[in-house]
Formats: sequence, C-alpha cells, structure tokens
Amino acid sequence: HILMGTKEKTVPGMCGVVEDGVVPGYFGYEAGQSCVGDHFDWFVKNCLPASYRDEAEKQGVNIHKFLREKAKQLRVGESGLVALDWWNGNRSVLVDVDLTGLIVGMTLLTKPEEIYRALLEATAYGTRMIIDTFEENGVPIRALYAAGGIAEKDELMMQIYADVTNREIRISGSPQACSGNAGVRPKPGRSRYIRRIESLPSNALSSIISERWSTPMPCTNTTGNPSSLPSIAQYGCNCAMCSSPSTRYKSPFTQ
Repeated sequence: HILMGTKEKTVPGMCGVVEDGVVPGYFGYEAGQSCVGDHFDWFVKNCLPASYRDEAEKQGVNIHKFLREKAKQLRVGESGLVALDWWNGNRSVLVDVDLTGLIVGMTLLTKPEEIYRALLEATAYGTRMIIDTFEENGVPIRALYAAGGIAEKDELMMQIYADVTNREIRISGSPQACSGNAGVRPKPGRSRYIRRIESLPSNALSSIISERWSTPMPCTNTTGNPSSLPSIAQYGCNCAMCSSPSTRYKSPFTQ
C-alpha cells in the first residue's frame, strides 16, 4: 500500500514516510499486509479435496478461477464464516510477526468455496483497517488504484475490496504497472529517464510507464486536464491509465 499526503504524520503501523518519495511535493507513505496472495496459495495447496482439482482440470480452468466462480454464488454472510488474515503475522497496523490467523463458524457442512471467500473478505478487512488507521491519523484516502496480478485476474476480490472499503477501485490500464513502475521510476531528476525511453514504440512506452508511477490520484492526461497532484504526465505521459479507460469496481454502498 502506497499513499500520499500533503503533511507528514505519524501513523501506527506505517512502514515508512519519505518526502518526495513518490511525487515531488508530497509525503509518500508505505504500509502493507503480511500475506494476501500467499493466503490463498496456502489454502489451495493444503485444504482442497481432490474432487475440486479434478473438476477444475476437467473444465480447463485455474483452480483459483474455479473457486471464485463458486464463491460468487454465495451471498454476503451466507456461510457464517469470519476469518482473520494473520496467517503470516500482521504488518500494518499492529506490526507483530507472531500473530496468527483464524477462521470461526465452520461446521461439518462448510464447503471449500465458503472458506475461500472468507479468506478474501479477511484480506479486504485488513486493507480497510489500514485505510481507517491512516484517516484517523490525518492522512485522508480519497481514491484507490490497484495494479498487479490479483487486480488483473480476480474480479471477485476487487469487488469485495470495493464493498468493504466503501470506495471505487480503479484498475491499471496496463498489465505491467508494477514492473514498469519498479523498472523505470527514478529519484528526483526523473525527466532525463523519460527522455531516454521516449524513442520506444508508443505501445512499449504505455506498458513501461503505467498508472503514473502508482500515483493514487487522477493525473493530468495528454489533453491537459487539470490534476490535483503532480504526476509523470507533466513530463509527457502517455500511460495506459491516461490513454485508455481502466476497469472500475464500485461499492453499492458508496453515496
């Protein structure tokens, strides 16, 4: 989780704050969860009956997609399960590697997809706790952007996150947002890096410079629309987030 604010604040469980660390003129904050993808990987490796894997193979789909399709059919709270996502300790906001996860409410009738959905919900509430903690300590969270494998592939999880956080979540228009950000983002003086890669084909540039260096606010696009935060667009951005619409997940509870 990367956040930005106009003032430096001390937030319980934050992993660090650096002025100009993300966008010049703003404080970049870092927080995170100890396991999200590993959470689900643990489950499919240790808790699934062979019949589920056989059926997924028969349908020619990934086991996670198979479980998602089953979990989609469940109403919110239908299983009665509640999970806590501390399978690998807690990074933010408690900062305690010795904490452990749990699931309550299971019976002899509990199905794998019910547990899988409970784990999805648990990680969503872990993110909600981080958001609430930052806001309670003076760092407002006005928009959410997601990038990476889970954001690209797991529409159920993104919808659950939108519901739990009560916010719209925008998905990066590029499938390489994370690697592009890590591979290209320089420190102050970044404009020379932009000139260096401007000779690349436009589609390559769009893939490399993606989601405005993970800036969690709308950037100035190529038409010159104003932005509330400075962004890579000011150096000539043609990023996928700006040049093409992104997927959005909206919470039905958002006013």
